[in-house]
Amino acid sequence: ETIGWRRYGHAVAADGVGAPGGARRAALIRVMVDAVRAEGPAASIDALSRAAGVPKSVLYNHFADKDGLMSAVGDAVADEWGDRLQTGPSRGDDRAEGRASVEAFLVIAETEPQLYELVRCGGGPQAVSLRAERIGAGVVAAVAPAGSDPNPVMAAAVGGALLATVDQWLRQGATDRDILVDALLTFVRGGLHHPPPA
Repeated sequence: ETIGWRRYGHAVAADGVGAPGGARRAALIRVMVDAVRAEGPAASIDALSRAAGVPKSVLYNHFADKDGLMSAVGDAVADEWGDRLQTGPSRGDDRAEGRASVEAFLVIAETEPQLYELVRCGGGPQAVSLRAERIGAGVVAAVAPAGSDPNPVMAAAVGGALLATVDQWLRQGATDRDILVDALLTFVRGGLHHPPPA
Protein backbone atom coordinates (compact mmCIF):
# COMPACT_ATOMS: atom_id res chain seq x y z
CA GLU A 1 0.00 0.00 0.00
CA THR A 2 1.55 3.32 -1.04
CA ILE A 3 1.46 6.67 0.71
CA GLY A 4 -0.63 8.14 -2.11
CA TRP A 5 -3.19 5.37 -1.85
CA ARG A 6 -3.42 5.81 1.93
CA ARG A 7 -3.84 9.56 1.48
CA TYR A 8 -6.64 8.93 -0.98
CA GLY A 9 -8.38 6.56 1.44
CA HIS A 10 -7.99 8.94 4.37
CA ALA A 11 -9.35 11.84 2.33
CA VAL A 12 -12.38 9.79 1.32
CA ALA A 13 -13.00 8.84 4.94
CA ALA A 14 -12.73 12.47 6.01
CA ASP A 15 -15.17 13.60 3.33
CA GLY A 16 -17.62 10.82 4.09
CA VAL A 17 -17.82 7.39 2.54
CA GLY A 18 -21.56 7.91 2.12
CA ALA A 19 -20.89 10.33 -0.74
CA PRO A 20 -18.72 8.15 -3.00
CA GLY A 21 -19.06 10.16 -6.20
CA GLY A 22 -18.11 13.68 -5.18
CA ALA A 23 -15.99 12.82 -2.17
CA ARG A 24 -13.89 10.16 -3.87
CA ARG A 25 -13.42 12.22 -7.00
CA ALA A 26 -12.34 15.27 -4.98
CA ALA A 27 -9.95 13.18 -2.90
CA LEU A 28 -8.48 11.66 -6.04
CA ILE A 29 -7.92 15.10 -7.57
CA ARG A 30 -6.06 16.22 -4.45
CA VAL A 31 -3.76 13.22 -4.65
CA MET A 32 -3.21 13.74 -8.39
CA VAL A 33 -2.14 17.35 -7.84
CA ASP A 34 0.98 16.01 -6.13
CA ALA A 35 1.53 13.52 -8.93
CA VAL A 36 1.42 16.26 -11.57
CA ARG A 37 3.70 18.40 -9.42
CA ALA A 38 6.25 15.56 -9.43
CA GLU A 39 5.90 14.19 -12.96
CA GLY A 40 4.49 17.07 -15.00
CA PRO A 41 1.29 17.28 -17.05
CA ALA A 42 2.90 15.63 -20.09
CA ALA A 43 3.65 12.42 -18.18
CA SER A 44 1.81 9.27 -19.16
CA ILE A 45 -1.18 8.06 -17.20
CA ASP A 46 1.00 5.14 -16.06
CA ALA A 47 3.63 7.49 -14.66
CA LEU A 48 1.02 9.65 -12.95
CA SER A 49 -0.69 6.60 -11.51
CA ARG A 50 2.62 5.32 -10.09
CA ALA A 51 3.53 8.75 -8.68
CA ALA A 52 0.16 9.04 -6.96
CA GLY A 53 0.17 5.46 -5.79
CA VAL A 54 -3.36 5.05 -7.15
CA PRO A 55 -4.30 2.17 -9.47
CA LYS A 56 -5.23 3.16 -13.01
CA SER A 57 -8.52 1.36 -12.59
CA VAL A 58 -9.48 3.87 -9.89
CA LEU A 59 -8.57 6.79 -12.15
CA TYR A 60 -10.71 5.42 -14.97
CA ASN A 61 -13.62 4.91 -12.61
CA HIS A 62 -13.82 8.68 -12.21
CA PHE A 63 -12.32 10.09 -15.43
CA ALA A 64 -12.91 8.97 -19.01
CA ASP A 65 -9.31 9.58 -20.05
CA LYS A 66 -6.14 11.47 -19.19
CA ASP A 67 -7.46 14.69 -20.73
CA GLY A 68 -10.44 14.63 -18.39
CA LEU A 69 -8.21 13.96 -15.41
CA MET A 70 -5.78 16.76 -16.30
CA SER A 71 -8.61 19.19 -16.93
CA ALA A 72 -10.10 18.49 -13.49
CA VAL A 73 -6.73 18.82 -11.78
CA GLY A 74 -6.01 22.09 -13.60
CA ASP A 75 -9.39 23.50 -12.60
CA ALA A 76 -8.85 22.55 -8.95
CA VAL A 77 -5.40 24.15 -8.90
CA ALA A 78 -6.72 27.38 -10.45
CA ASP A 79 -9.48 27.52 -7.83
CA GLU A 80 -6.95 27.09 -5.04
CA TRP A 81 -4.66 29.74 -6.47
CA GLY A 82 -7.55 32.16 -6.90
CA ASP A 83 -8.40 31.75 -3.22
CA ARG A 84 -4.77 32.29 -2.20
CA LEU A 85 -4.46 35.45 -4.28
CA GLN A 86 -7.66 36.89 -2.88
CA THR A 87 -6.21 38.38 0.28
CA GLY A 88 -9.52 39.99 1.23
CA PRO A 89 -11.12 43.42 0.95
CA SER A 90 -8.73 46.34 1.25
CA ARG A 91 -8.46 48.10 4.55
CA GLY A 92 -6.72 51.34 3.63
CA ASP A 93 -3.56 50.49 1.71
CA ASP A 94 -5.11 48.68 -1.22
CA ARG A 95 -2.02 49.18 -3.36
CA ALA A 96 0.17 47.27 -0.89
CA GLU A 97 -2.41 44.51 -0.63
CA GLY A 98 -2.82 44.30 -4.39
CA ARG A 99 0.93 44.26 -4.88
CA ALA A 100 1.24 41.32 -2.51
CA SER A 101 -1.36 39.43 -4.55
CA VAL A 102 0.37 40.07 -7.89
CA GLU A 103 3.75 39.17 -6.43
CA ALA A 104 2.29 35.99 -4.94
CA PHE A 105 1.22 34.88 -8.40
CA LEU A 106 4.75 35.32 -9.74
CA VAL A 107 6.08 33.24 -6.86
CA ILE A 108 3.50 30.52 -7.57
CA ALA A 109 4.48 30.43 -11.24
CA GLU A 110 8.18 30.17 -10.35
CA THR A 111 7.86 27.55 -7.65
CA GLU A 112 5.12 25.40 -9.20
CA PRO A 113 6.24 25.12 -12.85
CA GLN A 114 4.50 21.82 -13.57
CA LEU A 115 1.16 22.93 -12.15
CA TYR A 116 1.50 26.33 -13.79
CA GLU A 117 2.00 24.66 -17.16
CA LEU A 118 -1.13 22.59 -16.62
CA VAL A 119 -3.23 25.61 -15.61
CA ARG A 120 -1.92 27.64 -18.56
CA CYS A 121 -2.32 25.00 -21.27
CA GLY A 122 -4.32 21.98 -20.13
CA GLY A 123 -7.84 21.25 -21.30
CA GLY A 124 -8.15 23.54 -24.30
CA PRO A 125 -8.88 27.27 -24.74
CA GLN A 126 -12.21 27.32 -22.93
CA ALA A 127 -10.83 25.60 -19.84
CA VAL A 128 -7.81 27.91 -19.78
CA SER A 129 -10.07 30.95 -20.14
CA LEU A 130 -12.18 29.90 -17.15
CA ARG A 131 -9.04 29.30 -15.06
CA ALA A 132 -7.70 32.71 -16.06
CA GLU A 133 -10.96 34.27 -14.88
CA ARG A 134 -10.69 32.47 -11.54
CA ILE A 135 -7.10 33.62 -11.00
CA GLY A 136 -7.90 37.13 -12.18
CA ALA A 137 -10.85 37.32 -9.80
CA GLY A 138 -8.52 36.62 -6.90
CA VAL A 139 -6.15 39.43 -7.88
CA VAL A 140 -8.97 41.86 -8.66
CA ALA A 141 -10.55 41.19 -5.27
CA ALA A 142 -7.26 42.07 -3.59
CA VAL A 143 -6.77 45.26 -5.62
CA ALA A 144 -10.34 46.57 -5.78
CA PRO A 145 -11.51 49.07 -3.16
CA ALA A 146 -13.51 47.64 -0.28
CA GLY A 147 -17.19 47.25 -1.04
CA SER A 148 -16.78 47.21 -4.81
CA ASP A 149 -18.23 44.51 -7.05
CA PRO A 150 -15.50 43.59 -9.57
CA ASN A 151 -16.63 43.06 -13.15
CA PRO A 152 -16.25 39.39 -14.25
CA VAL A 153 -15.06 40.54 -17.67
CA MET A 154 -12.29 42.47 -15.95
CA ALA A 155 -11.38 39.39 -13.93
CA ALA A 156 -11.00 37.39 -17.14
CA ALA A 157 -8.90 40.15 -18.73
CA VAL A 158 -6.64 40.37 -15.69
CA GLY A 159 -6.20 36.60 -15.49
CA GLY A 160 -5.40 36.31 -19.18
CA ALA A 161 -2.90 39.15 -19.00
CA LEU A 162 -1.24 37.62 -15.95
CA LEU A 163 -0.85 34.22 -17.57
CA ALA A 164 0.50 35.64 -20.83
CA THR A 165 2.86 38.12 -19.18
CA VAL A 166 4.22 35.74 -16.58
CA ASP A 167 4.73 33.06 -19.23
CA GLN A 168 6.86 35.50 -21.25
CA TRP A 169 8.73 36.55 -18.11
CA LEU A 170 9.52 32.96 -17.14
CA ARG A 171 10.88 32.18 -20.59
CA GLN A 172 12.96 35.34 -21.01
CA GLY A 173 13.62 36.56 -17.47
CA ALA A 174 14.76 39.95 -18.72
CA THR A 175 12.55 42.10 -16.50
CA ASP A 176 13.24 42.70 -12.83
CA ARG A 177 10.56 41.15 -10.63
CA ASP A 178 9.72 44.39 -8.81
CA ILE A 179 9.37 46.29 -12.06
CA LEU A 180 7.09 43.60 -13.47
CA VAL A 181 4.92 43.52 -10.34
CA ASP A 182 4.51 47.30 -10.44
CA ALA A 183 3.63 47.22 -14.14
CA LEU A 184 1.03 44.50 -13.65
CA LEU A 185 -0.45 46.27 -10.66
CA THR A 186 -0.73 49.50 -12.65
CA PHE A 187 -2.49 47.59 -15.42
CA VAL A 188 -4.97 46.01 -13.02
CA ARG A 189 -5.73 49.24 -11.20
CA GLY A 190 -6.15 51.10 -14.48
CA GLY A 191 -8.67 48.55 -15.66
CA LEU A 192 -10.62 48.80 -12.43
CA HIS A 193 -10.91 52.56 -12.88
CA HIS A 194 -12.09 52.12 -16.48
CA PRO A 195 -13.83 48.73 -16.51
CA PRO A 196 -15.45 47.20 -19.60
CA PRO A 197 -19.23 46.86 -19.62
CA ALA A 198 -20.70 43.93 -17.70
